[in-house]
Amino acid sequence: MQNFMRQHPLAFIVIAQLFGTPLWFSINGIWISLSNDLGVSESTLGLFTLMVQAGFITGTLCIAVTGFADQFKASRIFTVASVLGAIVNAGFVFTAGSIHLSLILRFLTGICLAGIYPIGMKLVVSWAPKHTGSALSWLLGMLTLGTALPHLMRGATFNLVWQWPLLISSALALLGGILILVLGDGPHLPDSIQKAHLFEGLSALKFPEFRAIAGGYFGHCWELYAFWVLTPLLVTREITR
Repeated sequence: MQNFMRQHPLAFIVIAQLFGTPLWFSINGIWISLSNDLGVSESTLGLFTLMVQAGFITGTLCIAVTGFADQFKASRIFTVASVLGAIVNAGFVFTAGSIHLSLILRFLTGICLAGIYPIGMKLVVSWAPKHTGSALSWLLGMLTLGTALPHLMRGATFNLVWQWPLLISSALALLGGILILVLGDGPHLPDSIQKAHLFEGLSALKFPEFRAIAGGYFGHCWELYAFWVLTPLLVTREITR
């Protein structure tokens, strides 16, 4: 099995990414049920969403500043983040009645996602360094589909209690982590344990090419953080009016 996976590493990395990223909006996908059953308001849903983003930013910043991703194998980080993300996401089932505990779990979910999405990029580079551009485009495509999956899963399980799509998201993340654990790291990453300094990273902004890429990525962030949050909410409101 491992030999087959290593003959097609990109396919399994993007599948693992698809399975891991539903954690991002798993709560948004079941908001209607949470609103009906637990009285969760739109403002509370906004807080849940913001806590995931805050956790993701915190996690990625810590990884970047400490050089954590260079000190441990990317596949191990991805696997651990997927397993922990699956656990804290499923934990919402038990804390849904407490806003404060639920906010903490969503923050922790965001931290775990920092070990899935960015580390997935590193795995792609480790396996397909000559096709990085096209490989990363596949990865971003899977990110978009993965973050939209909670809405599809809720639609497919609408007659079931809201816990089911939430637990399915956790199960998918767990499966994605197992896939990457079996696949392992690619052979094309240099060994490095040097710590990165924050201001060294910011110095890249002086290059026009980097600013152009960063601007394009800002548009992608709008799609991820705004579109998939607001559009389902607005559509649902119109349907139920």
